[in-house]
Amino acid sequence: MKNNKVYDYRYTLVPVSNTDDSMTVGKEYRDQSFDMDQVSYEKVDPVVTDGEPAADPVDEDEAILNPPKEDDNNGGNNSGSNTGNNTGNNGGSINNTGKNPGTKQTAKAPKKVTKIKVKKLKKALSLRWKSQKNVTYRIAYSTSKKKLSKIKNGKLKAVKGTKVIKVTSAKKTIKKLKKSKRYYLKICAVSKKGKNIGKWSGVVSAKTK
Repeated sequence: MKNNKVYDYRYTLVPVSNTDDSMTVGKEYRDQSFDMDQVSYEKVDPVVTDGEPAADPVDEDEAILNPPKEDDNNGGNNSGSNTGNNTGNNGGSINNTGKNPGTKQTAKAPKKVTKIKVKKLKKALSLRWKSQKNVTYRIAYSTSKKKLSKIKNGKLKAVKGTKVIKVTSAKKTIKKLKKSKRYYLKICAVSKKGKNIGKWSGVVSAKTK
């Protein structure tokens, strides 16, 4: 059977000093009622120290039960910025080789021919020069130095009054020349596929026998 009794608990607040007998003072307040609705409150201004209002007292129980929350903005900024930076910096493909896969490296042009030596022969001239790998050569010659100068770097075609011959080794004897005639010559190296042309050498001259 349920207990339907209603209990009325009343408390009496008794001001007691350290020197008073609590039991004696309590008798004076016994059987007195205290109505909370009739209590009046007086607003007290906060104490000001050095121009700043004193901080509100901290309720230790409240601080323990309800610890301060971390700033949501900091968490959002950190996660957002880190995610964005990592994705932006590391998400794209990076070519570690340092080369652009979309472009082809062009082969270098052969070096300029040097150390040309000319030997006089009867109605002929014998030439030798420093050899290079994976190239062929062109020899341009003429009895006129001015006409020979019209064949510029990057050009292999003969002009009027000149001749250009192809050579596969670093030596050549040019025959069927005129007797006792001075000739002007220059040589250039060309890649075997003919796509890269080296610079023409300096002009050398010799007189046939």
